[in-house]
Amino acid sequence: MLVIAAQGEGATVAVNYRGNTFTGTWNIESGRLVAQDARALEGSNITMGGGGLDPGGNLNSPEATLTLASAESTVVFRHQMAFKSVKIVPEGGTEIALDNGEYDSAALSDLGLGFIFGEGDGLLIVGGVLTEPETSPFQILAVDDLGNGKLSVTWMSEPGVVYGIQMTPDLQAPWQELGMEEGADGIETGFELERSEGLGFVRIVRNQ
Repeated sequence: MLVIAAQGEGATVAVNYRGNTFTGTWNIESGRLVAQDARALEGSNITMGGGGLDPGGNLNSPEATLTLASAESTVVFRHQMAFKSVKIVPEGGTEIALDNGEYDSAALSDLGLGFIFGEGDGLLIVGGVLTEPETSPFQILAVDDLGNGKLSVTWMSEPGVVYGIQMTPDLQAPWQELGMEEGADGIETGFELERSEGLGFVRIVRNQ
């Protein structure tokens, strides 16, 4: 179990999928847990004894449980979240399990849970899986100086997707293709380029 107990107003703990190997229960007691990539939380039970949760994208955990153990908890409700079960544990009360099904903000409000999930356009799925697959978010992970006039750019990618690496001396000029790279089998892909004087700007474009 990993306990999140960030102190201070607006205190936040951010977690990314890259390099994260934690697979236990996230126990949020205070502060705010923000996933920069929802895959960092997938498959793990989440217990909210307070604090806030921002899943950072569609969260697909059809074998995990979400436990709401405090009326002080809040969830950023902009995405789909799928869990095997969702339990509400009122203070000094009897545990309640939500029936399998799909719950939007209106349905959750009718159940008295609107103060936790708010009025976002998300969807809570109990006993099912995401109705729409989430594509991996694009993110530049690193820009490294390799020496000898070379740079390396690494980005979050999807296997089989082709990315174009482009450059321009200034943002008013046309973009020029430097090369193409197919997404690696893992979650990140890199490309090396020559750093000439006045190289300008580089961008990564998803081509398919």
